[in-house]
Amino acid sequence: MRILLVNKYFYLKGGSEKHFFDLIKLLEDHGHEVITFSTHDERNLPSKYSKFFVPTPKFTTPKGLSESFFSMVVSRTLRSLIQLTSPDIIHIHNISRHLSASVIDVANHENIPLVQTLHDYQLVCPNYKLFNGKKELCTSCFGNKFSNAIRYSCVDNSKIKSAIAALELFMNKGLYRNKVSRFIAPSKFVRTMITQGGVDKDKVEVLPHFLFLDQYKMSNECEVPSLLSTHGIQSPYFIYSGRLVHEKGIQFLVDLWSSFTPDAQLVIAGEGPLLNDLIHTVKEKGMEKRIVFLGHLDHDDLMPVIAHARAMLVPSIWHEPFSYAVYEAMACGVPVIASTRGGMQELIIPDMTGILVEAEDTDAWSKAITHAYEEGEGMARMGLQARTLFTQFNTPERYYERVMGIYMKEAQKVTL
Repeated sequence: MRILLVNKYFYLKGGSEKHFFDLIKLLEDHGHEVITFSTHDERNLPSKYSKFFVPTPKFTTPKGLSESFFSMVVSRTLRSLIQLTSPDIIHIHNISRHLSASVIDVANHENIPLVQTLHDYQLVCPNYKLFNGKKELCTSCFGNKFSNAIRYSCVDNSKIKSAIAALELFMNKGLYRNKVSRFIAPSKFVRTMITQGGVDKDKVEVLPHFLFLDQYKMSNECEVPSLLSTHGIQSPYFIYSGRLVHEKGIQFLVDLWSSFTPDAQLVIAGEGPLLNDLIHTVKEKGMEKRIVFLGHLDHDDLMPVIAHARAMLVPSIWHEPFSYAVYEAMACGVPVIASTRGGMQELIIPDMTGILVEAEDTDAWSKAITHAYEEGEGMARMGLQARTLFTQFNTPERYYERVMGIYMKEAQKVTL
């Protein structure tokens, strides 16, 4: 089968791109021809179709802004790629702004079935997060009430940016909702939110992501990484791995660490706009030895750090559609302490593979972390159970069978 995969970034920017590249590998490993379409960027990974990649619009100019709604460059270039490669199906991921809904228009004009994986809430929320400008959970735009995004300044706390995002969604919602053949949601929670927001529930199928398990080892399968001793990190320690942004709850976690008794260390692996503020907070509270920043780590450096941790902490305060932090910890045999938000609740079996805690509940988080600190054997059992369940239900083969079923079903509709 010839499958055209489309995403606005062609480098490892975040979890969406990790899944995108894993899917390319999975499909190619099974003998399919994978065609790719994206934007130019100096950070891009190699692609033999890169000559068809398009420039990223300059959103600060009128022309670039208009291209975020509909792009003739994207439309013309994608048509050329399709005419050359004749894909059987197009699977889009994140396309908003950089590639725009032009991708959907071209697919329908060429009569090619179109599938989209939902990595956020973009179909029903102008800022994609269900998290308004007041930094509160929000569904005010459900029912096509997108002007509420302007009211709450939901995009970068700017009414102008919020107005642009609201207008883009208002203008293109019909293309997404009516012309995409099938939506793939990585969690039941995403499907619920998307359908409550106005998308036809019969078009949304739940299919969690996968990991290549040979890339993940448990603590007894890998050495203790030398960077732990280099940074003065001693067991037992807890780890946070992810972007340092407000909605991830990292500020809450750092503030929490000075308020409870266990002398465990918090290891933070990641970068983001809050980094300098967090470092300042740690220094101000004299907690440099208890909270250690490792910055961004490549996969091979990060996984052993996760594998030897007492637990992975995921204190998100927004509704995570899906969490690779949870997935990767489970694959390494490490239990997870996570917020009861979004799709994470579906990944963790309480007191069996991890602990679920109400977001921003200081007492509950303190108790959960203290328990994990004191009950090393119990947490190790949780981690082993997490790894066992993960290897049974989240394999590439299971994902491949499901996604190919979706592809074949949608392709057959076109030929009928």
